[in-house]
Amino acid sequence: MSDFPTHDVESAPEKSKPLLESSLKGFGMIPGLHAVMAEAPGVLEAYQKLHQLVLDSSFDNDEKTVVWQTINVENACHYCVPAHTGIARMMEVSDDITNALRDEAPLPNDKLEALRTFTLAVMNKNGTADAAQPASVASILACCSRFFCNRLSTHWSSSFRITTHSRHWIHSS
Repeated sequence: MSDFPTHDVESAPEKSKPLLESSLKGFGMIPGLHAVMAEAPGVLEAYQKLHQLVLDSSFDNDEKTVVWQTINVENACHYCVPAHTGIARMMEVSDDITNALRDEAPLPNDKLEALRTFTLAVMNKNGTADAAQPASVASILACCSRFFCNRLSTHWSSSFRITTHSRHWIHSS
């Protein structure tokens, strides 16, 4: 695992400062992943733009959460699963949905289950899916944003550690 510097608004490269200010304004804090991405302003900018495209998509909050958490759990991303559990709470996503995603249990309705199945198909087939599985631009964008985040977060470490135990996602001290 690599150690990457984490930045705040003061320590960040000049081009990252307004991006981190945007994170601070939007989240009330600078998420750890943003603090790491700030080392490369283009990376942080690309991530924020892709994330905004997902937020502006036709997906509702439940659907966004299904795509994000399906990929996070499948990748066993120790940063993203707990982070998106908190985000889902802020987005007022039902705990039933969040718990089912983390526990890989059935989702509360067929539409969300179909979205999870499609997301896994796209992910496990490297961006392709069977013709029988309808795609949407929103689902592809959401998948892209998660792939990007999951891959980056598996290669950095910081003082913020999260571990898993039997597929239950917990913060460690």
